[in-house]
Amino acid sequence: MWDKDGVKISSSKNMRKSYLNLVPDDEGGAIAIFKGSAGKKNDIYGQKIFSTGTYASQILGFSTEIINDSIKVYWYAANEAVGTSYQIQRAFEISGADSGWQTIANLQIENKKNASYYEYYDVPGVSGSIYYRIVQQIENKILQTTVPGKVDYFYNVESIVLAQNSPNPFSDSTVITFYLPEEDEVTLEIFDSFIQTVEKVEDKDYPAGKNTYVFKANGLEPGVYYYRLKAAGFIDVKKMVITN
Repeated sequence: MWDKDGVKISSSKNMRKSYLNLVPDDEGGAIAIFKGSAGKKNDIYGQKIFSTGTYASQILGFSTEIINDSIKVYWYAANEAVGTSYQIQRAFEISGADSGWQTIANLQIENKKNASYYEYYDVPGVSGSIYYRIVQQIENKILQTTVPGKVDYFYNVESIVLAQNSPNPFSDSTVITFYLPEEDEVTLEIFDSFIQTVEKVEDKDYPAGKNTYVFKANGLEPGVYYYRLKAAGFIDVKKMVITN
């Protein structure tokens, strides 16, 4: 089925395999369906081949969500080897490849598994934009690092909080989120890198709690932009990036 330049379907040396079908998984990989015979038992098997061209251990479906006062971090993993471990990392600001990341938990698997589900609940103790990622390792060698997941976390907040816009960078539109402990009059300004105002919402009343504002690029040149929130003596500025 596969020539010397192809991709292995299974590492089993004892199973006799008869391949039935190969279908795309819509994620750049494929799923091989085959009839296998191990000893006296015949069965139908499915093996996922990842876009990296391997069936080795992979993190799947990494996500984050707010559950009451906690942030739930969860993911699936496939084809884990003995000794695989996971570092759950958190950052409050991302400015470089590894800057700002702090390991908040370690998970170690004891047995080889074909598929696993993991979840972890974090109570960060601060409000604002929080990032999470998972680093998969074996014998201190990094196998995979997930794309960071972002959460706008507001819990028991007694002051105004301006969160990082999402998505960032963006090409079409982005959402700016802020939290008000009580109803207040807000001014929101968008500036370019020359500190020229490109959009302004002045003296608009917003309710207490989480609020959002959608900013559209509307043909603006790619580059670095800034947004500033002013309300009840509070001022905060954050940076965002427009791409092609």
